[in-house]
Amino acid sequence: MAEMKSRPSLPSFALLAVKPQKIGVDCVAFDDRSDSTRTPVLITDIEKKERASCFCGNSECYTGRVVSITAFAERVRNLKIQDVMFYFHGFTSQPQDIFSGWKGKSDIQHAYGTDTLVVPVIWPSVNGSNSEEFFINGKSYIGDKWRAKMGGEALINFFVDMDKWCAKEKQVQETLNFRTHLYTHSMGSWVLQNMAEKLRKKHFNNMAFKFGVVAMVQANATPELFKKQSKPFKNSGTKIGQLGKMVVVTYTARDETLKLFSEQKVSMKLFGNQDLGRVGPGDVSHLNNMRVYDASIILPGLESSKYHDFGDDSRFVALMKNEFRMVRESTGLR
Repeated sequence: MAEMKSRPSLPSFALLAVKPQKIGVDCVAFDDRSDSTRTPVLITDIEKKERASCFCGNSECYTGRVVSITAFAERVRNLKIQDVMFYFHGFTSQPQDIFSGWKGKSDIQHAYGTDTLVVPVIWPSVNGSNSEEFFINGKSYIGDKWRAKMGGEALINFFVDMDKWCAKEKQVQETLNFRTHLYTHSMGSWVLQNMAEKLRKKHFNNMAFKFGVVAMVQANATPELFKKQSKPFKNSGTKIGQLGKMVVVTYTARDETLKLFSEQKVSMKLFGNQDLGRVGPGDVSHLNNMRVYDASIILPGLESSKYHDFGDDSRFVALMKNEFRMVRESTGLR
């Protein structure tokens, strides 16, 4: 097996929205076929292992040590990390693609440096990226849409836990409240949309924890999401707005990947139009905490293929870090 690529100076963390296998007192194992779970867990010290070492059902698997939210907050505080960004990956992405420091196709930790900790959210994506026919006929895409829906429902429990521990422990709240952000890319935004659909008024009562920035980057989600009183979607756009201090949405008509998805007739029949990242959210004047960016304007000169996946572009990273800074300043954080 090839050697694991070098990691950055920051420790590796991930939030598992898949069901791992317990292999020790506080250690778990999972692979790219792990099923969804209703109880996401935070892990650290992530390593790639041979199948025989952790009894997963694939040729290789991953292991990690489970950490509590309190322990996670303490680690963030001790490392003097300025911002934490939970990163919801897109269609067909696998653990090795997004784990921080492994230099996979969707790893963006290197672009954010050591003052921002990127925590990948591993939801149960189908691995169809190596089969052109599987991708073109839509089976992989449709499979991921259903699995993303399950992942979104499960992640409510993590949000509730964050709120509970922030209410219970002042140091956890001071470390994570408003400094923790959600970054969703492509189908990762569908995970967030489905999470929001399941949130109820009780989840927003006396909140001790709130995200700083909620970003939907080239979202593979419904364009009607943020329309005023969008009843067919249970007003989930308004609820997304209440999850964070600021909501950032990017779009561009030059996104060829979302155009390809929108041309899949079976998917359109099942899920409706899903190209928010191509057409934008429309009129959002009723939402006072949203900024909308046309990616072709803020990132001129990109190759057409990059207008769907520009997460590590230095200009966009600078924009996001500026959004983080403005949230910190507006909430009295340093």
